[in-house]
Amino acid sequence: MLKKIIPIVFVIWILLLIVLPISLLYIHEGFILLSGLLLYISIILLLLQIWIMRKQLKISNKQFTEILFEYILCPPFSINAIRDISISTLSEQGTLNE
Repeated sequence: MLKKIIPIVFVIWILLLIVLPISLLYIHEGFILLSGLLLYISIILLLLQIWIMRKQLKISNKQFTEILFEYILCPPFSINAIRDISISTLSEQGTLNE
């Protein structure tokens, strides 16, 4: 179920932790803007995929809205998308309430 999200999160990880710092070191405005744009496009694709799969993942509209604001306002949070979705799914099933 989460296999569709893994490649997008991997791309976000590479952009955020490798490409963006390298572009900041070389201070080339075009490369910085391009890497930031690619990062946000990847986050939007991730959010779109989560929106499409929200019924399978048992994510309510309120939870999706919280995820949306977290990931758009702070891109490093989007790296933890799989963990966040897994925890929200498990907590709804009652397996973490021990």
